[in-house]
Amino acid sequence: MKIHLQNQQTQQALNLQTIHDFSQWIGSQIESPKPAWGDITLLLTDDIGITKFNLEYFAKNHPTDVISFCYEPIPGESNHFTGDLIINVERAYKEGTQRGDRNFELAFYIAHGFDHLNGATDDTPQKRANMHRREKKWITLARDKGLVDHLFT
Repeated sequence: MKIHLQNQQTQQALNLQTIHDFSQWIGSQIESPKPAWGDITLLLTDDIGITKFNLEYFAKNHPTDVISFCYEPIPGESNHFTGDLIINVERAYKEGTQRGDRNFELAFYIAHGFDHLNGATDDTPQKRANMHRREKKWITLARDKGLVDHLFT
């Protein structure tokens, strides 16, 4: 799997290498669909940026935390799934500040997006609880490896 980062937000200073490394590690933790993952793009944006996507694709005119898109392999090309994750850094910063851990919040959004890419859904309270439990486990393991504490600089 290859991670591509695009930082389109300018409000928060980020450690893009750490975000890349964390994303690569999270991607390695998910059970890979058949065929395997190819390229994953992480678009880092803010409330205004993510609202545009939320309106265009889901007819919701408000910000959200993360949006994910999974694409099946193109016939005749490489036999890999690809995906896009749109991550709201502004929301992660604000929510993380209120909860006392901005790095955890940003890591949680990234992990949640990867979980969705892999087909997990949170359309019921039980499914959401299962996703959050799995994502928090990944973040705990990643934090033990030093991959979480310096996403914001």
